[in-house]
Amino acid sequence: MTGKKQQTAVRREQILRAALELTDEVGVERLSMRTVAERVSLSAMGLYRHFADKAEILDALVGRVLADVATGDLPAEWRPRLHAVAQQLLDAAVRHPEAFLLVLNRPYRAPEAIRVMEATYGILRDAGVDPDQLPRVERLVSTALIGYAAAVGSGAFWSGGSPDGPPMEPGAPEWRDELRRNVDDLGAVILRAR
Repeated sequence: MTGKKQQTAVRREQILRAALELTDEVGVERLSMRTVAERVSLSAMGLYRHFADKAEILDALVGRVLADVATGDLPAEWRPRLHAVAQQLLDAAVRHPEAFLLVLNRPYRAPEAIRVMEATYGILRDAGVDPDQLPRVERLVSTALIGYAAAVGSGAFWSGGSPDGPPMEPGAPEWRDELRRNVDDLGAVILRAR
């Protein structure tokens, strides 16, 4: 990588980091090109040299939020691998609850996001899902896992099953335990798609 390309890549990384911090602080709706530019000491026009518009930043943030999902030393067998990916999704949602909501409503353009989708396809193939059913089952599994992670990360569930209970703590072990049971149930659904 040439010096200029490396500088551009470093600057782009700084911009994405700032956009993620701002999204976590103020939410997606209040994120703007101007606020991101100010955070990294650029003019708004200077920011446009790195990202064409807010939509491009949001698409890149999907990748940033999913950067640690479907990575590391994943198990070879499909069920433990599904559990690992589900846990990584939950961890990402708890770390970045506001930005994680983008995973629900933005296209998967970033390489990190595409890697997560491909990993899910790989899990399903290894589980023996009928190739004709792969896209439908992938959507079912991804929606269940991402939706659960987003709800936990944003504190949407009631602790104890009642609105009168204590406030939800997204990082509490009860949600990880429930996720394990949910993934076991998804495993049964996956096996029916063979």
